[in-house]
Amino acid sequence: MTILFTLIILVITADLLANWFSYLKKPSLSSLKIKRKERVLFFSPHPDDETLAAGGLISQLLSQKNPLKIVFITRGNANPSLFLKDKKFRFLPEKFIETGRVREGEAKKAIKALGGQENNLLFWDYPDGALSSLWKNPKKLIASQTTKLDHSPDTSQEYRGENLTKDIKDVIEEFQPTVIFAPHQKESNPDHQAVALFIKKALKAICWQGSMYQYLIHLKALRFFRLYPPKNKILFPPSCLNKKNYHWFSFWLSEEQLVKKRSALNYYQSQLMIPTLRALFRSFQAQNEIFASYPDYSSKSSKR
Repeated sequence: MTILFTLIILVITADLLANWFSYLKKPSLSSLKIKRKERVLFFSPHPDDETLAAGGLISQLLSQKNPLKIVFITRGNANPSLFLKDKKFRFLPEKFIETGRVREGEAKKAIKALGGQENNLLFWDYPDGALSSLWKNPKKLIASQTTKLDHSPDTSQEYRGENLTKDIKDVIEEFQPTVIFAPHQKESNPDHQAVALFIKKALKAICWQGSMYQYLIHLKALRFFRLYPPKNKILFPPSCLNKKNYHWFSFWLSEEQLVKKRSALNYYQSQLMIPTLRALFRSFQAQNEIFASYPDYSSKSSKR
């Protein structure tokens, strides 16, 4: 009992120390506004990250006819939800491949709920849960821990970090975005953090010029307790990331945009089966979405 009580105290203390949202000292947030002429490229490590972080903003971009492309680095096939649904706990590679296709289907439904079409989406199918290995060993052929494949089952693209860097550079050069959204470089999720590093490397290689913003979904305190922002509240950046080299922006959702975001999130049923992910989904149904300008790029398109 004493151990349990101590653990509860540690968790509460971690929450207070990490201070996900600074209620005592709320930072000022510039309003984010993307002009109609901007071409927007959004990198999402897994299906659902795009809606969690920016469902309202994506709905706005689609309604004002911005050219928009959302790139899913993985299909999110490491999710065990289908095993829970079928009550069969034999973790077969083909079942994980099926999971990825289910999550791709959910993403297609979600983008339609936000006002878009399937042609707004691009799926790459790099190995879910192994992107950090691709980053650390860019030339090494990496096998997925779940599908056991070292290549995409659909395109035969080999799982090498150098291939992912090339794909990022190619889509940027082909789509010619003026605004890019990517995971925050301080994310605690290894896949998210690796995507941020890959994008940074690719942008440096091609000398891209534009406005780049980072979104934050996962933050952990003391390396074991994941903190979620409160439901139906105004989001503020965590105090540990509210520093001078980060300029934070807020996109304020209209009631219609919030309804669309909730509808889109509801299509990710594979995620909602897992209790901790349900808490995550509820917590991001807030009145606003927050983004940090990338330190190496100017935010020239968004103040008002």
